[in-house]
Amino acid sequence: MKNHNKIFLQSLNSVKWSYGYTILPKFVSPIVQLVLAKLLIPADFGLVAIATLVIAFVEAIRETGFSRAFIQRNDSESEMSLFNTVFWMSIGTGVCFYLMIFLTAPLIAKFFHNPHSILVIRIMAIQMILSSLNTCHNSSMIKKLEYNKLFKVNLLPAITPLFVTVPLAYIGFNVWALVIGYLTSSVIRTFALWYFVPIKPLFEFDTIIAKKVLYFGSLCSLEAMLGWFYMWGDKAIVGHFLNASQLGLYSIASMIVVFIFSSVFSPLSISYPLLCGLKNDIGAIRSVLYKLLHIVASISPLLGILILFNVNVIPFLIGEKWTGIELPLGILAITQSFSYIVTITIPDALKAINRPDVMPKLQSVKLLYTLPAFIAGAKYGGLAGFCYAKLATVIVGFVIFVIIGTKFLDLNWKNIFIILYPKMIAVIMTIITLACLKSLLPLNNYIYAETAINCITAIVMYFIVLAIIDRKGMYDLIQMAKRVMPENSIFEVNLTKIVRLYQKAFRHYL
Repeated sequence: MKNHNKIFLQSLNSVKWSYGYTILPKFVSPIVQLVLAKLLIPADFGLVAIATLVIAFVEAIRETGFSRAFIQRNDSESEMSLFNTVFWMSIGTGVCFYLMIFLTAPLIAKFFHNPHSILVIRIMAIQMILSSLNTCHNSSMIKKLEYNKLFKVNLLPAITPLFVTVPLAYIGFNVWALVIGYLTSSVIRTFALWYFVPIKPLFEFDTIIAKKVLYFGSLCSLEAMLGWFYMWGDKAIVGHFLNASQLGLYSIASMIVVFIFSSVFSPLSISYPLLCGLKNDIGAIRSVLYKLLHIVASISPLLGILILFNVNVIPFLIGEKWTGIELPLGILAITQSFSYIVTITIPDALKAINRPDVMPKLQSVKLLYTLPAFIAGAKYGGLAGFCYAKLATVIVGFVIFVIIGTKFLDLNWKNIFIILYPKMIAVIMTIITLACLKSLLPLNNYIYAETAINCITAIVMYFIVLAIIDRKGMYDLIQMAKRVMPENSIFEVNLTKIVRLYQKAFRHYL
């Protein structure tokens, strides 16, 4: 019990740095992307998306398995032996996978009906070799909850595109501005990780450790590889059945939605090391999941509503060449609202109780209906049909995740319904209110005014309904908000004070 408390308190201390470590690139990158959207065309983003999704697939197989296995191993083997073994395994697979992508680039370009992507793919794939050099260094800091160092590591790479990509795009480098900025950030991050984790790998390879890492890592890699389909496979299907411009529209819409949701929920990135510390206590894990479910379900639907009713502001901000982004943006917002409620913590909880085999099996089963739905949607319905198909599959997946939670984590259907019911009523009432407001007060020529009114109305209505139906839950949220308010002045807001919300929320709920 004392060990659990020690891990928990260490996790609480890491929350503010975890927030900075995860929020910084997720905050800066979308801003850079929106600035670049005014300088570049959708097809440029489509080309980079093709290369990125290919690299992400390979990295899901290679890096995720090694990283998770490195973090999870905490038994009697030497930490240095583990570091050396995983380091050389990572280097070897990184080089091999790069050569594989280099040779198959023409086939990949043919699949996407875009010969211009061959050189882009080959050059951007160099990032895999750079990533293989820092897998152990990055995982070592995560394992030790050294998020203060990770924040510093990510600081310079996060702002590099502002000084590299944007100027290059402005002077006419087009798609190559994105490629050069991407690789520059990777190089800087690799040097930073080696600086903050000054461990020099030795020429040591322990076959016993390698077998353990490969077993656990292969299961995590299989899950990540299947998870790639749900994160990147959609872009692969859009790129194959539609074109680079449509892929560019979809990529930017997805980026905006993911940015908004991940910015709010990024502190939950510490849930995996925290839950690993509680892996022998199913009751504690169940309690944590219920309380996280209450927090996420209280905020996630509201974020979806705010995006859905304000999609018209995006083309107004980044230019008419992005007209058509409104529909995918709205549908993806609803999709993400459902997805975040259950998928944000259950997979990590399963690995924490040493059941990494569950998610790969689940993802394999989900492929049986998601892949046909995605293909049919894109082929017969275009970009809109694809987005609706994705929403439908996420709703089905929502139910499946709840079933998995009840079976392996002892979650209770009744308790889950009690948590979700007030939020569902609040969502319905808020949508009706905004729809009526839109018909009674048309402000199509005043985009900023319409956006402000929609946001204020949605937030006020949503929380009023929650306060009426679920007083206790609303009271808990208010108490969390009070804990983060600046002590001296509402203008004295900095990173530390903002993330007190999450630090004290975890202390209060978990």
